Amino acid sequence: MRINSQPMMLKEAPRAIAVSPFGDRVYLANPGVAGSLRNLRRPRGTVTVVDPHARSEVARILVGRNPSGIAVDPDGERIYVANSGSNDVSIVDVRAAAETSRVEVGKQPWALACSGDRLYVANAHANTMSVVDTDAQRVLDTVRTGRRPTSLVASPSGDRVYVCNNDATVSAIDTRTLGTVATIEVGRNPVDTALDPSGTRLYVANRLSQSITVIDTTVLEAIQTIQLSTLSHRPGLGLFGVAFGDPVLPEPLAVGVSGDGTRLLVAFWEAGTLAVLDARSGSRVSETQLDDAKYSIGPIEIAADWPNRRLYVSCADHALVTVRDEL
Repeated sequence: MRINSQPMMLKEAPRAIAVSPFGDRVYLANPGVAGSLRNLRRPRGTVTVVDPHARSEVARILVGRNPSGIAVDPDGERIYVANSGSNDVSIVDVRAAAETSRVEVGKQPWALACSGDRLYVANAHANTMSVVDTDAQRVLDTVRTGRRPTSLVASPSGDRVYVCNNDATVSAIDTRTLGTVATIEVGRNPVDTALDPSGTRLYVANRLSQSITVIDTTVLEAIQTIQLSTLSHRPGLGLFGVAFGDPVLPEPLAVGVSGDGTRLLVAFWEAGTLAVLDARSGSRVSETQLDDAKYSIGPIEIAADWPNRRLYVSCADHALVTVRDEL
């Protein structure tokens, strides 16, 4: 993987990221203040639409309050945005660049996964997953999960959804029966999940355990733990970027997989670094510092565009980083 050392700077600070199926657009959900002063207490959020090839913003769309997750449907015609502040999902028409409707879901929807005509919504404060029919634009069912689900991913075949729960578990849910077929123990404070292209390896980023759990989805068991504590990170930053204090712990906030499944991309927000790991051995291939002397660029979420061999990283400090998916 080759990381672009010159990130695209954005007008707003994004939280979540998604890529169109064709790789021609990157969508970023921004929870920041938008609109008039009367909305400051509970502001509406926005979605920034970026042309990644021209490295330019082409649209900005108003959505619900405090958007925390974003997904694109398989044909690229709609965007779905989880609004954790208004407990609903915005449905956005891509061509019109406008929100067309909303669907009420559980309390504090945090993450989304789209598969066919189904949208799966992790409701963090409700400890549930909403199943939405995207054609009818209504909730079909609600499924119990573990405590505080904050990430989820659908299998390539669409037969399972893997939900990452804050109680150090992953729930494997059969999408036909909507039953939990396995509950798999992982590390402390799991915050992100990523499947390899074959769908046979699930990688879970455990923030407080400073590790990546590898799950074999064919047997629904954890088969490996990649410890990240050996990764070297800079000291904490003080005023004007001056380094001081104890080193920042290597706590992963996001994980992505290369298109051939051989490499992992791990984001460390507090340290401002991206690490490339060998997916099988867990050994470090490279590590890149994203900040400079003045500004710390904290990576928070990763989206893969496998057909065009790219991964995109949204950063809390108004930045979008492009990673070339190549050896």
